[in-house]
Amino acid sequence: MRRFLLFTIFLFVGLLSFGQDLAYPSLYQFHNLPEHENATIKQLSRVTDNLRDGIKIFLESPDDYITLRQYYESVMFNLEWELLESNAVSKMREMGKLDMIPFSGEFVKEGLKYMIFTTRIGSLTKINITLVRVQN
Repeated sequence: MRRFLLFTIFLFVGLLSFGQDLAYPSLYQFHNLPEHENATIKQLSRVTDNLRDGIKIFLESPDDYITLRQYYESVMFNLEWELLESNAVSKMREMGKLDMIPFSGEFVKEGLKYMIFTTRIGSLTKINITLVRVQN
């Protein structure tokens, strides 16, 4: 029953935003997070007044993994977010092989977690962003 309810809410939120020009949620903007100029918001879900439940943003961009990785890592570094990286990913970065895989990243700052995952489909890269308050 709960799964059906969550699916219904997700579908309803998606239908509300269909055909509209979407904007980054105000809570996302409040935290001064990256708004990539070469990406278009395709869907918003879980937009709330707090980050306990989190915010999800789905975007599309013609940019490749390398360009997106450079942009988001640079902006988040400048905003003083810490990049969390596994040993395997760190080794790939050291060996110069990180650009061979889809860009994904997890950043933390002041009790918040910013997660980004990309997938290339044809000529577009799908970007999924989640912003959530970390539960202690």
